[in-house]
Amino acid sequence: MIRRLTDRPFYDLVDWKSLLLLGLFLVILERIFLQYILNYDTLQPGDALDYWDDSLNWRMPYDSYHVPGYPFALAAMRWITRGVIQPSGVLLVTTLMAFSVTVVAVFHLAGFNHKKNQKALGSIAVSIFVLWPFVGTTYVAYPIADMFGMAPFLVGLWFLVKNQSVYGGLFLGIALISHKAMWPFVVLLLVAHLLSTRDRKSLMAVGIAVIPLGILWVLGWLHHDSASWLVSKNVAWEINSTSKFPILDGMFGSMFFGGASGAVKGLLVLAMTIVTVAAAVGAWRLPSGHSTKWYSLGILVTVLVLVVVLNEREVWASIRFGRLIAIPLVWMYGDALLESIQRSKAVGYVVIWSMIGMIVSQFAFAYYMATIWQVSGIFPTER
Repeated sequence: MIRRLTDRPFYDLVDWKSLLLLGLFLVILERIFLQYILNYDTLQPGDALDYWDDSLNWRMPYDSYHVPGYPFALAAMRWITRGVIQPSGVLLVTTLMAFSVTVVAVFHLAGFNHKKNQKALGSIAVSIFVLWPFVGTTYVAYPIADMFGMAPFLVGLWFLVKNQSVYGGLFLGIALISHKAMWPFVVLLLVAHLLSTRDRKSLMAVGIAVIPLGILWVLGWLHHDSASWLVSKNVAWEINSTSKFPILDGMFGSMFFGGASGAVKGLLVLAMTIVTVAAAVGAWRLPSGHSTKWYSLGILVTVLVLVVVLNEREVWASIRFGRLIAIPLVWMYGDALLESIQRSKAVGYVVIWSMIGMIVSQFAFAYYMATIWQVSGIFPTER
């Protein structure tokens, strides 16, 4: 089977619908593995339960750690289903819908301005995004807000690259109130858009994007009687160093003070950082007028910012959201990878076995979550 797959363009065998079905199948399979084989309760104390509790209190969306986009969606889904679905099911269905949006968006973004290999490039990008090591499907089967934050971000990016600034700003505004990790991504993406287009509509996009978060901040200020309510706890928990390293605490603190599991986490962050830096250098060398240069840099630099500023407790978020580099990687190197696969079956074998390894890593991390994570706390999600 592997030999037949390497006889033709490797990823050009399926369209986005097939990829989506495969992705959903893997997520459901991992959810079954977590819930019924490992007896892992996704609504045990943790982020998923926190989001569910926030959705029950959706009329007071002023949680100091989480922005309310995902709880709003959960409350809406609960109202639509009228209690037919259990809370864990509401969380999963909502996350699967967001996941579906991200798959379609990544597929079309990767093929942007590539008429010849559009389908193949989209397939490569979706494969990287969905199978991102350890967290690709795991943080869909465990339904926290990651997918719900990335979905409007990716749709917003799609509108920006098509120079539909107003719609882009609208969806990026939704991303800002869907997950705080999207804040630096949105900011640098809007900067990238301004550098790419430099017109009045780009400024409109910025204004539109900040309105939802601005309203939330003002209302929360009145509620908490504190202007810093939206960021103060996050800075204390996620950014302030927990070791001897004032910067890169997440990477080096994990390596030197986190035991065996921490060392693995730190090495994973280091590996992703090396890939991201190399891609950022490649993007910087592109001509200034290149259609995707600034957008690529916006995503890549944001991932590096997360690596630099997040502490040992929270650096795992750089891995979770690092999957977004799939898009600039394919923009820059997708065609070269396709040519390599066509020239050499060995490259095709490497790609296939890499995909198998990434799938296995999802279930390995699920096992870790269910059997070790709760005791060690090495891989926390958000707090």
